[in-house]
Parts: sequence; C-alpha cells; structure tokens
Amino acid sequence: MRVLILLILFSSCSSLGSFSTKTSEESSYEKVSIEQVVLNPNFYHEKQIELSGFFYKDLGYTSISEKKYSDPYESIWVDFNYKDNLLNAKNEELFKNDRLLNFSLQKIKIRGVFNKNKKGNLSAYSGSLTEITYFGSIN
Repeated sequence: MRVLILLILFSSCSSLGSFSTKTSEESSYEKVSIEQVVLNPNFYHEKQIELSGFFYKDLGYTSISEKKYSDPYESIWVDFNYKDNLLNAKNEELFKNDRLLNFSLQKIKIRGVFNKNKKGNLSAYSGSLTEITYFGSIN
C-alpha cells in the first residue's frame, strides 16, 4: 500500500515534459513577458517570441496568461498548427491521447510568432501566438 501511494505521488509530481518541432531553435526567439506583449502588441507583431505563463485549454479557449485566472484581454490566444508535429524525446505527439489537456492550469514555456490581429475566440484576447515550435512544462 505504501509503495502504491509513493508511486502515485511521484507520478503526479513528475514533469509533463516538452514538445518541439524539428525546426525549433531557441536562439532565434526573444524572451519576453506576456505583460510586455499585451502592452505593446504593435512592437511584437510578427516577431518570434518565447513566453512563460499559465496555460489554459478547454472547450472554446486555448490561451496563456501571466498569472492564474487572468481575464482574456490580459492573455494571449495560443493558435496551434495541428499539421506541424510537436514531439517529445520519445517521439510522442503533443496532440494525441489528450496530452495537451494535461498541461491546462500548469506553468509552461512556449515559442512562436505573435500576431496582433488574430485575437482568438470572440476576439477577446490581446493577440495570438502562432507557428508554435516549442511547448513545455516549467517545474
């Protein structure tokens, strides 16, 4: 019984991992805060950026925000291109077996291109992160 409890504890604390495309190159992305992008969407439009924040995935929304439970206008819509495979070290796809849902409400790091004109569901967000090349959990 103790072993079972320990196994459950360790598995729940383990990292969800990271997923990337074969073309992902960390050095070409500018690390910025979500707040910087929200306050200066014109400056970051069509730039390759890296963001860290809380990921939300549910029916009708997929976004990242600086703090938990932010309003959409303080968040950025995440516009995944489901044609580009985001793979982990085991060659498993992010978009299969509900892996993406496991990241919801978790702190993540993500790389992509910011688009100020694509504002997500109901145009409620400050813009979108598109052309995603990296997606991973932060411990």
